[in-house]
Amino acid sequence: LQSDWSLAFHGVNNDQLLCFSKTAESNAIVVVVNLDHRWKQSGWVDLDLTALGLKNNAPFIAHDLLTGAHYSWHGRGNSVALDPAVLPAHALRIEAAQPIAEILDARFG
Repeated sequence: LQSDWSLAFHGVNNDQLLCFSKTAESNAIVVVVNLDHRWKQSGWVDLDLTALGLKNNAPFIAHDLLTGAHYSWHGRGNSVALDPAVLPAHALRIEAAQPIAEILDARFG
């Protein structure tokens, strides 16, 4: 992820939020930053799923590397809310969601 050859910017319906991603091999990182240092900002990101190696409308997990939180996202449009006093940015590792059958099989054999 140290080079900028895979850098992609994604649309956001709020000018105070910036969203970009980088990919390397099977890793995809999406960063969303609140550019307003005073106020909470929220909006919808419009992710380029092809750039992230995801299928259209497939569910996926966005794992926040800053907080450890996991978000279940689906498709291109996903909402974000960032308060600069609490969390001014997300650094999200994108992970394909496992089908429920695989999860149950892994837990219960």
